[in-house]
Amino acid sequence: MSIDQEEKEYPGSTSGVIQGAERKDQGSTEFLANTASLAEESAFGIQYTTDQLSSEQAMDPDLLLILHWLQKEEEPPDNIVYMAGPAAKKYLVNKEQFFLDKAVLFNRSKSDQVRLVVPKAYIQEVLILNHDLPITGHQGI
Repeated sequence: MSIDQEEKEYPGSTSGVIQGAERKDQGSTEFLANTASLAEESAFGIQYTTDQLSSEQAMDPDLLLILHWLQKEEEPPDNIVYMAGPAAKKYLVNKEQFFLDKAVLFNRSKSDQVRLVVPKAYIQEVLILNHDLPITGHQGI
């Protein structure tokens, strides 16, 4: 699985959600990529291992509540939820849309698109790759 540069969604938090695109060929679903990749090799851009992504997601305070719920299948204590930021609360309220795959957090949109939840530590790098490189066709506009 990997990230596609074409569609992006940022739900108003310091943690971003990058939307991927799916291509269906002969009944199978293939996840397209060219920006950041969970694969060992990528056409261009940055490469992350599942361990790196999982580790950075676990250190992102906006993702702690949803990770707690997914890993333990129980609601976090009320006092922890109360102290959490708005993004963390939003993720928890929409918890049915999140899932873990090989310990990496993903989001499934209402239109059934799978999106990697980008940890705070990688957002700047991903934004630069999606906006500033001439090959992206976006040029920061």
